[in-house]
Amino acid sequence: MLLSLRVCRPLHFALLLIVFMSRATCIRRLFSAGAASRPHRTVPGGPCALWVRRPIRPVVGRIAAACLLSLLAWPAIAAFAADTPNNYSDAATIYPSIKFASQASIAPPAMIPQDSDRAAAIDGLATFSQQEETPGDAPIRLISFQQPSNLAEEQVPPGMMLQQMVQQDTHAPDLNALANQSAYCPPPTASAPDVTGDYHCDCNAWHWQVLPQGIIYQSYMAGTKEPRFATYFDQNSVMGDMWDVSLGARAGIFRYGNDDPNWPEGWQLDIEGGVFPRLDPQGFSTPLIGDDFRFGIPLTYGGDRWEFKMGYYHISAHLGDEYLLYVNPLANRINYVRDSAILGAGYFFTPSFRTYGEVGYAAVDGGAKPVELQFGCEWMQARNTGFRGGPFAAINGDLRQEVDYGGNVSVQFGWMWRQYARGSNFRIGGQYFYGKDDEYEFFNQTVSRFGWGMWYDF
Repeated sequence: MLLSLRVCRPLHFALLLIVFMSRATCIRRLFSAGAASRPHRTVPGGPCALWVRRPIRPVVGRIAAACLLSLLAWPAIAAFAADTPNNYSDAATIYPSIKFASQASIAPPAMIPQDSDRAAAIDGLATFSQQEETPGDAPIRLISFQQPSNLAEEQVPPGMMLQQMVQQDTHAPDLNALANQSAYCPPPTASAPDVTGDYHCDCNAWHWQVLPQGIIYQSYMAGTKEPRFATYFDQNSVMGDMWDVSLGARAGIFRYGNDDPNWPEGWQLDIEGGVFPRLDPQGFSTPLIGDDFRFGIPLTYGGDRWEFKMGYYHISAHLGDEYLLYVNPLANRINYVRDSAILGAGYFFTPSFRTYGEVGYAAVDGGAKPVELQFGCEWMQARNTGFRGGPFAAINGDLRQEVDYGGNVSVQFGWMWRQYARGSNFRIGGQYFYGKDDEYEFFNQTVSRFGWGMWYDF
């Protein structure tokens, strides 16, 4: 019947529209004829003059003919509608290319009783419902739905009905992985976007990394010419109160190794650089006494307790302009330069205690000679110290051929903070230095100094 209405209603509407148009035309002509009979409104030769000569009688005849046509057409429309299919089963025979679902195969919706754990199923389409407990232990019923099922007369364990129904739905996504997760993983938020959600890597597996996190072979804590951020006020036995500064850093470029920030291992190529100025805090305009520049490219390796370093570094000394202008105009500048190839090794007796040694051989100028030896040991915090921090102590010796391997010794101690066992660290404390000056414009003079400062190693 629904299809009959869909077919006959447009046809009847079209016929009524024709009849209405014909009636409207007749009425308009009738009024036009009446208006044209008035001489003061008649325009000779105009469009209204055409209606003056037409009598009213044919117009009435046309209205009657339109009404008669409408009455005669209705039985024909009803007869055509009777030949159209009035249900989906008849439509399948007339339109074989269109698939219609049989209404007889659709079971009426039915709800499973609350105290039943058995899935009601029949051949073909079945109706299921799922019960769920609310926080107030009041049972509620989810909406029932229909889908193919082969669970007829099968005992379903509690809590497994919905999972089995989802598995039978061929159009539903596979939810087994989600259902078997051991823990809930919250989605990313706007404040903490999951920018690495597609990165899954074992921290201990070796793989290539660009700009890796951390340094495998870390700088020597008590080394005075290691690239880092540092500021240090001391009493110099020769120059008086001095302000020694370090502006530099060391960072990894490539690594083939693990991704463990607490104990990095593998091969890593680093880049380092820094400037080491010395200033007179009590002089006019805080004059620059001198500054040394360093740049290097070390290749390092770390595995278990051992670590190794090989590479190249350049260091050169420069006398400060203000030192020549205000402090010692008669000073002679020397062109101290070392372009050195180095080889070093370190060993961790415990994660908190390291000892190391390094040898360098350089192309030199300005009084420098090729051989340099460096060694020392460190006791530090190899953990996440939090805000409380923890103590540290370090000692470093530097022997150089140009001063008959006399060199110097540096001791550093204080309090430190870090997040990872071998990650970056921040330290405050004291430092004692004795031996040949590490400001290489004055490498021949022996000094002792003691002071306080802060250091940050990347």
